[in-house]
Amino acid sequence: MNTEDKREKIRTWMPTVACGVFTALAMITSIWDSGTGYIIGMGMLPYYFYLVGHYLVKLKKENAELRERLDAAGC
Repeated sequence: MNTEDKREKIRTWMPTVACGVFTALAMITSIWDSGTGYIIGMGMLPYYFYLVGHYLVKLKKENAELRERLDAAGC
C-alpha cells in the first residue's frame, strides 16, 4: 500500500476524529457547568460522523468497482 492510499483512507475518517476531540472538550467543560443534556447530545456526534465516514468508504469502493467495470467494457 503506497502513501497516497494511506492518505486517502485517513482523509475519510478525519471528520470523525476532529468531532471526537471537539466532543471530548465540550463534554469536559460542560461537566464543570453541569449541563447534562448537552453532554448526551454532544456524545452522539462522533457516532454520526462515524456513520457518514462508513458510508463514504462504501461509496468510494462502489465507484472504484464501477470504474473498473467500465474500463473492462471499453467505455
